[in-house]
Amino acid sequence: MANPERPNRWANPQGQTVWAKKGATTAFKAINPELFIKPNKFTTVVGVIALSGCVAFMAYLHAIDENKKDREKIQKTFDDDGKYVGVHEKKSRWD
Repeated sequence: MANPERPNRWANPQGQTVWAKKGATTAFKAINPELFIKPNKFTTVVGVIALSGCVAFMAYLHAIDENKKDREKIQKTFDDDGKYVGVHEKKSRWD
């Protein structure tokens, strides 16, 4: 247990970071805005929705591409008279 007479040197009762105590330059604030800007829940929600939409759209495009590849493997078969016989899977000439 901590001794109540001896203060914890890592404690931060004011809630400030070390950078806020020393004063930061404008360049540092521009590079690290998350240390100085108060979190905005509305912006966070909009960002999460936008990111989720982008990921869902990419998943949709991937599924469409997979379906096209599956369709390319299937070939319609016709007899010598030009009548439709059925569908079979394309095979390589090397098989």
